[in-house]
Amino acid sequence: MVLMTSSRLVQRFFSKKLNIDVESISVSELLHLIEQYPSLLRRPIIIDAKRMQIGFNEDEIRAFLPRSYRKQELKEATLRAGIN
Repeated sequence: MVLMTSSRLVQRFFSKKLNIDVESISVSELLHLIEQYPSLLRRPIIIDAKRMQIGFNEDEIRAFLPRSYRKQELKEATLRAGIN
């Protein structure tokens, strides 16, 4: 889900201010709401040729880093931890 529906703020916003059930609105209505209230979107939204990540999850976001960078990062962390 691209919207932060678990947020108390968003739940109050939809239920009290707009009297809208987010699961039942049309795509065009949803796009209009996002244009009016961009803070409703979960962030970050990261897209590449193979995948899309919505919301912050450090492990899943790392998948967007080049493999060579991730290998080097793991090697450095292993050295810092004293693991051979």
